[in-house]
Amino acid sequence: MKTKQKTKTKLLLLQAKEKLAKAEKKTAKASDSKKTAAKSDSGSSKKVTKTVDGAKMPKTATSYPTYTLIGLLITLGGVFLFRRFKTAS
Repeated sequence: MKTKQKTKTKLLLLQAKEKLAKAEKKTAKASDSKKTAAKSDSGSSKKVTKTVDGAKMPKTATSYPTYTLIGLLITLGGVFLFRRFKTAS
């Protein structure tokens, strides 16, 4: 009975060590990427948003307000033309 418990304990310790090693590797990779990002950003004057791991965020900005305004103008133009031709007939 004690040998089974010792075996389970050893197995759990081994699994915990493996998880710890993986976490340390992940942390080391994150710190390396922070260093390289800091080196590449040192020459630029732009403000760069970074993730938790230190990676650069992609540029995903759109001109959504412009498209909204264009759509609103087209809709108002359509309403204007509809009323004009409806009252003309």
